[in-house]
Amino acid sequence: MGLNTFHIHDTRTGAPIRQEFPPHIENVRAMAFSRDGSRLAVSGGPWTSHLFSTQTLLPAGPPLQHASWVKHLAFSQDGRWIATTDAFGRVRVWDATTSQPLTPARQLVRGAHEGWFTEDSRSLISIGQGIAFSPLDPIRPASELIAEAELLSGYRQDNITGIRPIPAEELRALSQHRPSP
Repeated sequence: MGLNTFHIHDTRTGAPIRQEFPPHIENVRAMAFSRDGSRLAVSGGPWTSHLFSTQTLLPAGPPLQHASWVKHLAFSQDGRWIATTDAFGRVRVWDATTSQPLTPARQLVRGAHEGWFTEDSRSLISIGQGIAFSPLDPIRPASELIAEAELLSGYRQDNITGIRPIPAEELRALSQHRPSP
């Protein structure tokens, strides 16, 4: 077993399902499961990300090609899209079925290190040295996007102190009063 391998276990029994998967990907940097658990996205190898079927553990499409290492992956809530954030802080949205890019790689916020879809998959939130929103469907008001970004990241941005953590008690209260999408 090398440093570039990982193992998949059944969460109910703890029994290993597959070892040293996937054998051809080196330097795994990030992983994400689709919400329904049917697909696994893995970042590794020279400037690529890979999508796998969790049923067969076979590739679920061609690799997603990037201009640098991918450090964060996130599926949209409905599993149709995947967002990748690269080492230069650029975020790109891909079709999770065809592996084709849907947006250009762009830096939404300086130093971006993560990108998430909102719960309704209408917008992408990028967190770095600030918080940025990229509406994929510009229906929702900015105030709703800001509230969702704060819940997802656990941080709040203001013009005086910059980005700061939201206290745990306040986060719990915010999540309890969150409206349904």
